[in-house]
Amino acid sequence: MTSTSEQTATDPTVVAEDLVADAAEAIREKLDQWLDRVVDRILAAPAPGTAAWQAAWRDRDTPTGRAAQHRRLLTRIAVAHRAGIDTTPDIRTALSVGIAPRDLPALPRTARRTRRSIDTEAQYTIF
Repeated sequence: MTSTSEQTATDPTVVAEDLVADAAEAIREKLDQWLDRVVDRILAAPAPGTAAWQAAWRDRDTPTGRAAQHRRLLTRIAVAHRAGIDTTPDIRTALSVGIAPRDLPALPRTARRTRRSIDTEAQYTIF
């Protein structure tokens, strides 16, 4: 019996598990970065290093700064959910920084589409 690594080296249809894991991690990291950029764009966040960014950084431990961070986190949860990304880590973070569960965005389990009723008489009319 051959080991998995030996089988991977000789069988082109088998992909090494460590390569798959590395690829998956790279995708997770990119998704996280893209999500941050999209949220920054939605909230019109100042560019890093600018005077406005530095002021926001200095104010991060004030009530205003915490409110801004809460807004950012709630926006991130909403966007991630809509994109089909697991929001569990962000929800845990939100709860740990004092955001009440009732303040979390409504996250519907499924988006149900209503079916249009079709007039059966009109359905068969060609002219």
